Amino acid sequence: MKRFFLLLVSGLICVSLSLAHNLERYPEVHQWQALLERMDVFEKEHAWYREQIELLEMRVKVAESKISEMQSLKIRLKTQDKKIARLNLLERRLKRAENKLVCPGKDLQCEFILKSVNEENAVKANMTYEMSNAILYQRSNIHRTRSNKSKFITEATSSAKSRRDIKGQVNAERSIDIFSRVAFSTYLSHALQELGREHVIVFDQVEYNEGNGYDKLLGVFTCPVSGTYFFVASMLGFPNEQVHTEIVFDGSKTAGMDSDSRGGAEFPQGTNIAIFRCALGQRVWVRIIEHLGTEVYGDQDRFTKFAGFMLWSDE
Repeated sequence: MKRFFLLLVSGLICVSLSLAHNLERYPEVHQWQALLERMDVFEKEHAWYREQIELLEMRVKVAESKISEMQSLKIRLKTQDKKIARLNLLERRLKRAENKLVCPGKDLQCEFILKSVNEENAVKANMTYEMSNAILYQRSNIHRTRSNKSKFITEATSSAKSRRDIKGQVNAERSIDIFSRVAFSTYLSHALQELGREHVIVFDQVEYNEGNGYDKLLGVFTCPVSGTYFFVASMLGFPNEQVHTEIVFDGSKTAGMDSDSRGGAEFPQGTNIAIFRCALGQRVWVRIIEHLGTEVYGDQDRFTKFAGFMLWSDE
């Protein structure tokens, strides 16, 4: 029994080794499996595209049938209009005949003529009523067909209209940006004292303001055109005093200036620049850093300045 078990185990080991050897000798099996999987994917995609094409063909056929129906309704409407015109002509001729007709009270021939005219008028009125109803019905069908056609055309061209509208808006913005020039230059004409925490430095004198972006009442520059801008600020402090300022972009610090002459008798000056993208409506200003300093020097010599200009607009 033990010998039989050993023979069985050895046989299983041999079979597994032979199978592994055959798989290594025939790698084409894995390649064929990969190809079969890719073919399944391609068949699914092909079926989806075929369904989309069939759907589009069906919508086109519906539109063509609606258009042909509308054309036939137009032809029928023209025919009805001709009949109405003919009836109007007969009515005018009948009125002329009635005006010319003079009948004695006891003339049998005249009574017969009047009776025939009355019957003809009744038939004509009935016919006109029926034709008017038919015309109204046909016109309602034409209106409904036109509305369905307009809805189909609107759905078919909505994406193209969106692309055209977006393209026209981008072109309009580009034309505005190309011909826009934005630049400003300001300075502080008098000293500021007892400034508070994050106090805005208002540069009261405007040297140049192309584009009207700077507001000298608020001391804030508002971007009139989206683009990339260059800003520079130079702050002069008092002797033996310290003042730290910063260029602020929509509440975020972009550059800081340190004017510190504690222990000296000279006027300290700090200057810095900032370059960043500024979108339409965003604001830039200069303020005190927290509570570091309460005095800024300013006079007609223009030591304390704030300026900026647009490098290029967004395209």
